[in-house]
Amino acid sequence: MNNWDKQIYNFAGAVISSIDPVNTFLSNRDIVIKYKPIVLLFDGKQIEKKNNTFFEEYINDTYQIKPIANYQNLGVLNPSIFSSDFQSLKIASFVNLDSNIVSLLPKYFEKKNKQDFADLIEYIINMELNISSIPYFLEDSLNSSGMKNDEKVYKSTLYYCVLRRLSSGISTTDRFPISNDYIDADEIFRLMKSTRRNEIDFEKRAKTLYCFLLKMYILKFSSKKNAPYKTEQLLDFCNNELGIYLESGLYIAFLYFEGKNNAVKNFFQKVTPSAKDILKKIEGMSWDLFHIWNIPTEMAICSNDDIIQLQSIASGDKALIDMISVNPIERIFMYNDEAIVKYRYSLVSLPETKYLCEKICLNREKRLSTNKSVNFDVLSKSLEQALLDLFKCY
Repeated sequence: MNNWDKQIYNFAGAVISSIDPVNTFLSNRDIVIKYKPIVLLFDGKQIEKKNNTFFEEYINDTYQIKPIANYQNLGVLNPSIFSSDFQSLKIASFVNLDSNIVSLLPKYFEKKNKQDFADLIEYIINMELNISSIPYFLEDSLNSSGMKNDEKVYKSTLYYCVLRRLSSGISTTDRFPISNDYIDADEIFRLMKSTRRNEIDFEKRAKTLYCFLLKMYILKFSSKKNAPYKTEQLLDFCNNELGIYLESGLYIAFLYFEGKNNAVKNFFQKVTPSAKDILKKIEGMSWDLFHIWNIPTEMAICSNDDIIQLQSIASGDKALIDMISVNPIERIFMYNDEAIVKYRYSLVSLPETKYLCEKICLNREKRLSTNKSVNFDVLSKSLEQALLDLFKCY
């Protein structure tokens, strides 16, 4: 949101936090017409509750398709609300396949997979679900262990293209790669290589989360101070060194420090002083959280005045799926291919950390300035060494 001017940024904040977001939106017609924002409401504050039955969750013993918000309760505010075209808005539903699912696709088409996995893929095909695999393509392009085996990556990409063709309802039912699949896979693979070389923005976002988690673990194991104290220390780190306010991240960190939320404990329990491959585990978790928290941005990129794209995640990682429900999304404000998200909970909503509100609000300009100058490679190396040194003392 660094490229948003002050008027649209303040308007976004007003709509996101308003008790009556619809009235706030309608009362600022000039701003809406000028900037053309889109607001998604999932908290029942819309003009009229619609019976949105276009999406249902899927779950079997291993795999699940999980929306990032309550899509059944969707309400939309956009510039067409001031015209007769408002009711013609279309909704598209996409399922993001996580990295593990994409990597297993060759086994499915070679009939070497387990039944739960086959059931998931058959459901996707039979229900003709639109699929995406941005998590796989970004993670394998940008993380430290990605793109190590070009042949394996290309094969997974190729069979992803086969599945995408089959699930799109195209008349051909060939369950082996055809010429168009190879053409699509070639293009995706080329983009993955290019992303690894050139994509600075996504890499910066992922490294931000990696640094955030490194600091969180340092605070977790470095003292026996209470959860509010450690959370304030993490907020100071965000203000002074990281240069970004991670609303849901700080809330989840508080729950981790507190140690009472089972979903949060299960997700972060992989890292202990005695664990192996500590840094690799933290990098993997940072990518998991990146995928969850980046979906609203992907939805903003793919939505416009005529169509709203809603995205979900398909995964066999129960700990990851459970994290989506820890802090539900209530509103998304979309503008200029970016998104501001209102979660149900934040530090300000907790009695124990409500006192941090002033520290959050007064440091916005400082965070913006810091974020422009921070060197995440240097910062991450420093935090890695600090965590490893700390664990040696246990």
